[in-house]
This record gives sequence, structure tokens and C-alpha cells, in this order.
Amino acid sequence: MTSFDARFPDIALDPARLREISGRLADAADLLRRAGSAHADSVSSPADDPASLGYTARLTPLFAAGQEHLEHETAYLNELIAKTREALRRLSGQDADAARALPPVGPR
Repeated sequence: MTSFDARFPDIALDPARLREISGRLADAADLLRRAGSAHADSVSSPADDPASLGYTARLTPLFAAGQEHLEHETAYLNELIAKTREALRRLSGQDADAARALPPVGPR
């Protein structure tokens, strides 16, 4: 057992679990993309009076900040999805290498 294993005994990469996590991350990223597109519409004043125009002017930066936050979260999730898929690809490759390296086991 390595020192890493001793510190993190419950960490293991199960391909099925990794595929499930990747799918859930993709669902979350899709949800954020849809939320972002719903907020992408520009804010317009309900009326042309000074109070409505002032209110809208104060709200517009808040909506822009919210949109920017959604874009950052979506980018983060997309990066996490790519890393999860790369880990799955590597894990699958290692499993295939190990299967080729071991002789078949069966009745003689």
C-alpha cells in the first residue's frame, strides 16, 4: 500500500461510476447552458419614465454579472467533463492492457 492509498483508502476509479458521473456533469452543464440562454435577453424598461429607466439601469449590470457567472460555471463543468472522460479513457486503456497481459483463466 502506498502512502497515497493510506491517506485516501476509499478512492477508486470504477468505470461504471465514472461514466455515471460524466453523464451527470453533462446534464448539469446543459442545465446551466439553458439557464444562461434564458438570461441572455437584454433588460428593457417597462416604461420610458425616469424611475423605470433608472431601475433598469441599476438592474442591467446585475443581470450581466449573473450571466457571466453562469458562463464561468458552464466552462468549469465542461473542463471537468473533459477531464472525467480522459480519466475514463485512460482507465479503460489500462484495463485492456491488463487483460492482454494476463493469461486466460479457465478449467484445464
